[in-house]
Amino acid sequence: MTRPFTLLLLAWYCLPAAARADAEPAAPGKLPEIAAIRVGFDGLYKAGLWTPVEVTIRGGDREATGRVSLIVPDGDGVPSRVSTPEDQPCRVAPDDEARVTLFVRFGRVHGSTRIQFETDDGRLIERVFQSGSREGEGDYPAAVSNDRRLVVCLAGADLGAAEAAQRVDSEPTRQPAVARLEDPSGLPAQWYGYEGVDALIVATSDPNVSEGTLGADDPRWKALDDWVRLGGRLVLMAGRRGQQVADPTNPWAQFMPGQWK
Repeated sequence: MTRPFTLLLLAWYCLPAAARADAEPAAPGKLPEIAAIRVGFDGLYKAGLWTPVEVTIRGGDREATGRVSLIVPDGDGVPSRVSTPEDQPCRVAPDDEARVTLFVRFGRVHGSTRIQFETDDGRLIERVFQSGSREGEGDYPAAVSNDRRLVVCLAGADLGAAEAAQRVDSEPTRQPAVARLEDPSGLPAQWYGYEGVDALIVATSDPNVSEGTLGADDPRWKALDDWVRLGGRLVLMAGRRGQQVADPTNPWAQFMPGQWK
């Protein structure tokens, strides 16, 4: 009774390697992973208002394409979802990283964020991030109180805005919250991404800011322009590079209140 089985086993091993590989199920490869998130402006944001959230996805052993979704609880604790548009899928190359920015409204000061990456071949990668109730805890900070002003400084170096904020009120929970971005690439590409921002201060004397890292047709310029036209507060600190910033070829020139003379 064992002879036919032995012959069958020998015939299997005599098959070409390619034929055996086709008959065996493929071993699962390394999947993409959701590596990190960056919430708000330098970690500062307000609950109930549109907030930019940048998601970093690290690639697996082959290119992956799919839809990224963020799921956060609203004010009643009911999960709400935002996703990348169907015609703008996220693509991540093997062993590379891709970054996707979505805008969400966190319903509560403390909470969690579930991120899903649903690939076109049917795989679902997800991860849950928790906000911290104290500084240094959790995967991202809790939201600042809505009665505090949020000031964003676009500057390569510290402007001293945080120290100035401490003089506004002796109580830390009432002082303006100050975030710092080093270059314009951290600005939202949609005007409503500024909903929680009370003022944006731009140190154009810094070459990283005035010369920028964005092209003239980058959607961040239109988003900023729309926000200002809708009542957003923008403060330009021209300094010694004022003339260069006011040059019509510089994207910042559109925000100048007049001509440089």
